[in-house]
Amino acid sequence: EEGDDGAFELEPRQKQKRALIVDAGSGAGNLSIPLDGFLGGPDVGVLAVDVNEIALQRLADRRPSVKVLCADLANSDNIAMEDDPDSEMAVMVVSLHACGAATDLAIRLATDRRLPFCMSPCCSAKAVVKRKRNYGPQASGYRSSAPVDIIYPRSEWLQKSLEQRSGGSGEEEVQTAYVSLAKVADIGLGPQTL
Repeated sequence: EEGDDGAFELEPRQKQKRALIVDAGSGAGNLSIPLDGFLGGPDVGVLAVDVNEIALQRLADRRPSVKVLCADLANSDNIAMEDDPDSEMAVMVVSLHACGAATDLAIRLATDRRLPFCMSPCCSAKAVVKRKRNYGPQASGYRSSAPVDIIYPRSEWLQKSLEQRSGGSGEEEVQTAYVSLAKVADIGLGPQTL
């Protein structure tokens, strides 16, 4: 734009507005791939985060435009979601069938950063199992079991309801009742949850 004195004035550089959808617990991309197909492009990116390197490699082979990050959702501080300092990034966290505690970890990833999220959990009975050191990241039990800082039930309402129903008799009774509820929710999985 030309100024009054004939000199050209440069307009300040506008930050590019972009969106990033983070698929937490993505596995091989059953959600990431359709999201990228329908929404992906120069203004919308998809980042698939999972602890399973094999699944992420399969995803990368199937859909190279989806960025992949091998990371444990329990260590969410290591998950960088903004890679372009010249963009205003709108970020949303999604998760589809992240087994057990993985859904809770995905929710924590979003809420710790005050991000919107949309989750579809599964395998709630797997969440009541605590992680063991001998599980490797490729083991299903590692991916779905809860780290020590995730306590169930997560909901204060459910915690109080179970306390009332157990006659306020203690934490062990509340845990027993919660485990029973979680297993009933997964009854379709078969005898491994009973």
